[in-house]
Amino acid sequence: APPAEVEKPRPEVAKPQRKEKIGDGKPNTGGLLLGWGFKTDQSTANLGADPYTLALGLRGGHALDFGLYLGGYFVYYIGSTQDPGGTDRSTAPQRATHANYILFGPEVGYDVWVGDAILRPSLGIGIALALSDSSALNPSGGTGVFGDLGLHPGMSLVFPIEEDWFIGGDARANLIQGDGAAGLALYANGGRRF
Repeated sequence: APPAEVEKPRPEVAKPQRKEKIGDGKPNTGGLLLGWGFKTDQSTANLGADPYTLALGLRGGHALDFGLYLGGYFVYYIGSTQDPGGTDRSTAPQRATHANYILFGPEVGYDVWVGDAILRPSLGIGIALALSDSSALNPSGGTGVFGDLGLHPGMSLVFPIEEDWFIGGDARANLIQGDGAAGLALYANGGRRF
């Protein structure tokens, strides 16, 4: 009798692997911000001077597996001093006023990988502390601290370098509620990814 044909096993077809994570396995970031703030309001409310100008800050966060970014920020604006430019003889001499902002709070965004870079639209919701010695806000003199709610929508562009580090840029609107002065800020940033 002819030998029975043995059925050959079918070759296993590799199942396509589903990518579970977005990114490169380094979801945590911590870094420094250096930038400049521009006042967009026509007035400075009752602050007496532009509370923006040079900005120094910190930002850190964690990107979840599906791209949601959760973090926090702290930004200190140097602010400016406004000289009234003289005195009115019929009233008491006017004094120069200084104002600046401190902004801090949580931030939520979404990481989108575009090639080797991360594009992150985000929204920060936190406290905007204005420090001002304006007589309109503090008639007794000295520097007063005034708090308002701040909304900070923005966009970050992050370039990972050397695996554990990053550099990037940031544009952010400062929408200060209450009596605050709104602004726009541009930052350079850099730090560590882990």
